[in-house]
Parts: sequence; structure tokens; C-alpha cells
Amino acid sequence: MTEILLRAVSILQQAINIFFHFLTVNYFRRIERPSLASLTMKHIVILGGSYAGISTAHRIFKQAAKIGPLKITLVSPNTHFYWSMASPRGIVPGQLADGKLFQPIAAGFSKYSARQFEFILAKAESLDVGAKTVGISGGETLDYDYLILATGSHTRGHTPFKGLGTTEETRDALHDFQSEVTKSKTIVIAGAGVTGVEAAGELAFEYGHEKEVILVGLSRLGRILFTECYDYYFAIAP
Repeated sequence: MTEILLRAVSILQQAINIFFHFLTVNYFRRIERPSLASLTMKHIVILGGSYAGISTAHRIFKQAAKIGPLKITLVSPNTHFYWSMASPRGIVPGQLADGKLFQPIAAGFSKYSARQFEFILAKAESLDVGAKTVGISGGETLDYDYLILATGSHTRGHTPFKGLGTTEETRDALHDFQSEVTKSKTIVIAGAGVTGVEAAGELAFEYGHEKEVILVGLSRLGRILFTECYDYYFAIAP
């Protein structure tokens, strides 16, 4: 008797589950989801035209079909993207042409219409989070639905390992640095991190015994890497 009751309860529970399944499925099917075309266009403002800002803009556009209508406004004080990761090689005269280190930002978004993308050459000067506005140089104010801060970082001493404001300022600083490298007999690099070790290795590889390259740092690994690169060069040098 007990077994029969348990089986009856089980069958009843399954029936209830099936009933509620079809009830909820049919209910949610009747709910009309808004089409992407009916959604209000969102305005996304990105401050910064380097790795983070540019790559984020491209990634958002790739997902635009899922997000809905949007416009991206990219604000940057530089007309060109600076390939700063290559700067340790770029400081060595003759290694990389300016055309490889600097690429125009706007050209990278040429396939998007003016309704989808706008590039503004300016600097952000003020921000009102409550009103969702950004004040930029030239007196213009931008309204936004979403704001992305990608203004990046800077180096000390006006060195061209990072962008230095405008494209012209960065390019001039790079050329001045290359000129100093050419004239120098001894080059001291303070810092044995990734940038310091790579810069020291590029300089040592390029000049060999012509110039003395000194790497100063607390990192034992950095000194080992530089020493191995230096020894490798003289092992293969003619």
C-alpha cells in the first residue's frame, strides 16, 4: 500500500512539473522582446587613443549586433596611435621608421559611418558624472551614456617610452632621444624591468663595443637576461 501511494505521489509531482513547464513556456513566449531597431541609440565616449581606448572601441563594434544601436566618440590629443611597446627598439636610430611606430587613428575606423564613430582631436578638461558630460578643449561639451577612461600612463623625464601628449611631441622627443643615443659613448639605463632590459639589449646589440651600455637595477633576473643577450651577440658577431 505504501509503495502504491509513493508511486502515485511521484506521478502527480511529475504531472505538476509538466503542467507548470508548459504554462511558463507559453507565458514567456507571449512576452514580446523589443527589437534592436526599436532601442534608443547609446552614446559611448572613450577618452584616450592608445592601446586600451582603440582596442576597446573595436571590441564594442564587434559586439554591436548584440548590444543594439550605438555611437562611439573617441577623444584623444594625438592624431596617431603610438606603438610604444616597440619603443625600446625605436630609440635606436635606423631600427624602425616613423611610419611603423605611428599609425593614424581615424583611418583604423574608416569602415564605420559618421553616425557610428567620431574621432575628436582634443583633451578632456572636466567631468560631470551626475550630468553625464565631459568638457573637452575648445569649449565643447559631450553628453554620454557610457564613459570609458583610457588615458594611459606616462614616463618621467620626457622619455618616449610612452606617448607624450600630441603625436608631434612624441615624435620630436623620439628623434631627440635617437640623436642623443648617436652622440653618446656611454649609456646608463636605470631600471632592469622589461623596458630597461629590452632597451639595453637593443642598444648593446646595435653598437657592440662602440658604446658602453650600463644597466642599473635591483632585479637579478634583469641582469642575467641582459648579460645573456650581450654574450649571445658577441658569440654570433663577425
